[in-house]
Amino acid sequence: MARSFPLRIARAVAGTVRDAVARRTAPPVVLAVRGERLTRLAPSALADLHERVIDAEKERLPGVLVVAGDPGGGVAVVVADARSSAREVQVFGVEDREAVAAALTRHGFRPESTRVTLRDGAPEAGGEPVAVAHLSAPDAETLAPLAAAVASRLVVGGVLVASAPDPARLAAVEAAFAGADVRYVRRAQLHVVREG
Repeated sequence: MARSFPLRIARAVAGTVRDAVARRTAPPVVLAVRGERLTRLAPSALADLHERVIDAEKERLPGVLVVAGDPGGGVAVVVADARSSAREVQVFGVEDREAVAAALTRHGFRPESTRVTLRDGAPEAGGEPVAVAHLSAPDAETLAPLAAAVASRLVVGGVLVASAPDPARLAAVEAAFAGADVRYVRRAQLHVVREG
């Protein structure tokens, strides 16, 4: 027990420093969506995701970009901004379609005409290949089927970025990739990189 308390303090301090740096170095879109309160994600988490999408574009990975669990549309805006091609962004589980569409439109990504598609429900296992996905869920039971659906579609070199701050959500992501050749990277969020 004594070891875990200092570890928690060290992680909290590291997160605070990471966010302070991200506020100074993050792309303008990250600061904009945070300023509008379109997402609760920390600036460092959004900057990491933005960078992952840019990397996928540079590496010319095939596949769509997937966002699930983004009630305010901020993550979708960051993902759409980072892409440099006409690659489709699929936004799943949109509860307030008008609010998310308005957020995207304010930032220059009118749904449908800019290859940003708002979809009901959750991603399915039998869809197009996925280059980068961002999944956010309130609990492991909600995250597990999302991660399983995307894991089966993630291309080699592709990345699943998941909000997995507790052991149950981390276990759900690990179960989705059981037996797969992946690398887990801890950044502001968990990044799962398919290696083979």
